[in-house]
Amino acid sequence: MVHPREHFPTMENEDRFSPMGPRKTYADSLSLLLELRPGLTAGSGKTILSCVSFLLFSLPKSPMPPTSSSVVDDITRSCKAGLASIAFFYFDFKDEAKKHARGALCSLLVQLAAQSDAYSKILSVLYSENHAGTKQPTDHELRECLKTILVLPDQAPIYIVMDALDECPNSTGTPSPRENVLRLVEWLLELRCSNLWVTVTSRPEADIEAILQPLASQAISLHNETGQMEDITNYIKWFVNSDPKAKKWRKQDKELVIEKLSARADGM
Repeated sequence: MVHPREHFPTMENEDRFSPMGPRKTYADSLSLLLELRPGLTAGSGKTILSCVSFLLFSLPKSPMPPTSSSVVDDITRSCKAGLASIAFFYFDFKDEAKKHARGALCSLLVQLAAQSDAYSKILSVLYSENHAGTKQPTDHELRECLKTILVLPDQAPIYIVMDALDECPNSTGTPSPRENVLRLVEWLLELRCSNLWVTVTSRPEADIEAILQPLASQAISLHNETGQMEDITNYIKWFVNSDPKAKKWRKQDKELVIEKLSARADGM
């Protein structure tokens, strides 16, 4: 059975496959997509490592380099015109399910399947092979499913954006969650798909740079940019002056908080 792609939801909460009811699709248990909260910009303060030939300079001209949000916004316009597909994933150290390679794989699969009947058919095959969702696919099976989608001939460009890779832990397990995500990025590039563009954002941490810098066709650092620091300070000012509790603080206390937080933000 092939599930029409219009049945695929845009937001999900799990990174595993669970038994399906008659009105649910395989994608119902696949997606793991973090939405952007109003007023916040994903990717602020991150180093953008554009792995493969992502032409960031094709984005609208701006005095600041693009963040992951501006990248997503720009590509989404092409997607709405049917000229491309996009899948993006925001890592979050506060959420156990959003700091692992498996969660990212599940999210990428369901997002792509929701944008193409051909991709939906490929995902449905994985669903059937795993006893209609009652059996959990392995990480290898998830990768092979994504590979089948990416190498499908005569398809529109596919853009993958991964934000805040540094939020994946680097201290537990062998390999660590971060190492697994870095391996996933390496694997994507090793496929050498001519229609695939990948953008990764992260703080400039040594272990991440060591793996991704040699792979990147273009790297843009926002970490110590003057405009970036100003944006952080402006956001802190906005929060202090709009939060109901903070609005009650004395003027000198507000100024002290803004000064200390801005100084310790470290580009974030």
